[in-house]
Amino acid sequence: MSDWRPWRLVAPVMAAAALVVVVRAPAATQRANRQAADRDAVMLLARVRLPPGASRTATAPWDQSRLWRGPRPAGVRLIDDRAWWLVRGAFDDAVAYIRNHVPVGSKWSGAGTASGPGIPANESITFAWPAVSGVLGMRWLVVTVLGLRNGHTAVGAEAEVQWIIPRPVAEQIPPQATLLNVSVGRPGAPPSVTVQTADPLKVSRIRDMIDRLQIVQPGAINCPAFTTSEPLVTFSFRAAPGGPVLARATELAQATEPTTACDPMDLQIRGHAEDPLLGGAAVVHAAQRLLGGVDLTGPPPPGPGPARSAPRPPDVSRSRSGRLTGASRCSELRLRPSSPPPRFTRAAT
Repeated sequence: MSDWRPWRLVAPVMAAAALVVVVRAPAATQRANRQAADRDAVMLLARVRLPPGASRTATAPWDQSRLWRGPRPAGVRLIDDRAWWLVRGAFDDAVAYIRNHVPVGSKWSGAGTASGPGIPANESITFAWPAVSGVLGMRWLVVTVLGLRNGHTAVGAEAEVQWIIPRPVAEQIPPQATLLNVSVGRPGAPPSVTVQTADPLKVSRIRDMIDRLQIVQPGAINCPAFTTSEPLVTFSFRAAPGGPVLARATELAQATEPTTACDPMDLQIRGHAEDPLLGGAAVVHAAQRLLGGVDLTGPPPPGPGPARSAPRPPDVSRSRSGRLTGASRCSELRLRPSSPPPRFTRAAT
């Protein structure tokens, strides 16, 4: 069982690439979630459905370690557990059995193969379980089937469980923030919409919605190329008119749920940048209703625009230092070494 972390080689690269986020949280809560991931990995591995007559082996039956390791999203904190079996039967029969016997509580998520010189017939099948809110994120069981030269089949299973880093208590909007200003505008331009409220119910509801959001988890996804002129909705909290800003939250005006690490809500507490948040688009739409229907999202931009809801698996990743800025949205990217053959292909999920 291991806690996997990616290689980290730093180099400047142009972005619309892959975003990596590093977050902070209380050690005790992180430890509890990691322990839950340990237990969950053991449980998922026990749920694999194997062909009749499968016998467990202490080590991998075929010496190609890359084939036995499931897909690993870059930067995600994972606990994994694995096991191997030998099956006295044909490769195709074993694949069909595993595909048709979905583990309890899971859904088929995808399949892939590896190719290259000397690589036997193989297929990796991924099953996924629902996340456990605030505790576990990605919960995968990757079952790899290999055809052996003697006509029998080897099966390897790897449980991969992401443990959630909770949002630190210190990253909450101060309770003395009783005045709220909401504005919409493009970066560097005067706001097109401004509304202010001191209504205790409205201020507290919007503040509580932001405080309940979860932070973006460590990991990497490919982000589409955004322009830096997209309108932003900014929530500025103060204790009194003319007073200093105690907290400021910013989200893309036209972000839609579910938001990702590509379009998170940025949060500052007393001028300090905190971990980015997921779910900011829902806050914008709820605030729009609470504030009497004031238009916070505006008309859709001309043209099709990039799709934010379907990030692609990453080849490179970047460190988070707030929302991307600059005409080309450049940032510092953390490059991961590319793997040599065999080449893996994955079917659409």
